[in-house]
Amino acid sequence: MSQILEPLVSAGKEGVLMTCPDGCVQCLFPILAAYVTDFLEQCLVVCCKESCCPKCKVTPKERGSHTQCSPRTHAPMLKYIQRHQKGRLNDGELAQLGLRAVHEPFWSKLPHCNIFTAITPDILHQLHKGVFKDHVVSWITEIVGAEQLDTQFREMTAYHGLQHFKKGISHHKQWTGSDHKELERIFLTVITGMVESCVLTAVRGILDFIYYAQYQSHTDTTLEKMEAALKCFHQNKEVFIDLGVHNDFNIPKVRSGPSAFMLYCTLTSLYARYTP
Repeated sequence: MSQILEPLVSAGKEGVLMTCPDGCVQCLFPILAAYVTDFLEQCLVVCCKESCCPKCKVTPKERGSHTQCSPRTHAPMLKYIQRHQKGRLNDGELAQLGLRAVHEPFWSKLPHCNIFTAITPDILHQLHKGVFKDHVVSWITEIVGAEQLDTQFREMTAYHGLQHFKKGISHHKQWTGSDHKELERIFLTVITGMVESCVLTAVRGILDFIYYAQYQSHTDTTLEKMEAALKCFHQNKEVFIDLGVHNDFNIPKVRSGPSAFMLYCTLTSLYARYTP
């Protein structure tokens, strides 16, 4: 990656002349502003341990909470890695900071780059699949029972515009992004009356959050509703522990997915608001 992005170093500092669509020649300064990838590669890119968050300094024990933590920033993290290279920081001290030893991160010399804010969320793997399908649907399946849940889907009345899972969902092996979205549209209705009200509220909270996260643009009102939806999930999530379907919420994607989307949507909203 260092070799691939090497031209960005001089271009970001000195600029390059480029012809715009209107025919005018402008001096542009290309920078690394976004890096889209899944959670494991996010940790690899920012030199972070997988037990920690690649965006903020939350401790592993608090990762399953809704605790607001200070974000990781470029200069201090790079300083710790460089101190480790020079032998001024041992492996144990580096691990306590949630970092892994890397000889020289590819982003260390890129101008105007903060890799921790450049990491952008992946809605398919972090929300649709990671949070919803892999966790929420699995918890509900364990509470209700796979056969009973499949029966509910099979008995659902066909309706134009909604996907009908005629064989249920437990035997559905090849899930596409469209399948995840279609399941989200009907899931809350299907489980209504089969689970406790607090379970229903928790599922509604995470589904509302996922829908808000897909907005193309945000206002103060939508950001508040997005935060309220996430808070609703966290306020009711303990019911899954009480019902014995999960032990704790120290789950990477339950923390990093919503947190990253919340930060990403807030930053894009501010950018759109203050950009002429």
